[in-house]
Amino acid sequence: MEALPFLERFGAVVSQFGYEYSRSDESARQIGRVLAPGAKLSFLVHHAESAIVAATRARLDAIDELLAPGLRAAFCSGDASGFSSLTAALIGRHPHDSVVADLASALPSRLGSPPGKRIAIWAAIEEALAPERCVSESLKSCCVTPSQLTDWLGPLRSACELKAVTVLREPNGTPIAWIVEGIRGPAQAVALPS
Repeated sequence: MEALPFLERFGAVVSQFGYEYSRSDESARQIGRVLAPGAKLSFLVHHAESAIVAATRARLDAIDELLAPGLRAAFCSGDASGFSSLTAALIGRHPHDSVVADLASALPSRLGSPPGKRIAIWAAIEEALAPERCVSESLKSCCVTPSQLTDWLGPLRSACELKAVTVLREPNGTPIAWIVEGIRGPAQAVALPS
């Protein structure tokens, strides 16, 4: 997004939950460069108060607590009592998280494995959870809060004349996404390289 390969101009730029993950200054310059005058921009951007973001934060908290040094040390050392105590507390804090429940159920039977095997099991768990953790951290850091919105829109304002931003909501009123729309004005035309 920050280095679009196109030399031609386009009649629209659309992003559904993508633009917010970019480096917005560079991406907005590229959008300004490739949009034709009068072209439209339409983005859906993760709202920080959405159910998706809340669920992602809760899951990330559960994963972070699951992978905490104390739980790792208890499992890798074969400390059944300590592991049981820590997993019970973890389940208490995250009673509906499936990964917590699954691992709390599956790992106690492996506490009797040789030390090297326990360490390998824990390393495999960390490796298996790494992609989800990475995606969740990205969503958590890239979603846009109401207090961030004005500054966050700054780079896009240099590329387009933005309409008033609205919020897409669930039937119960919970925000889902920011709806960001605009039109490329002639005053914002950027010369393309010849």
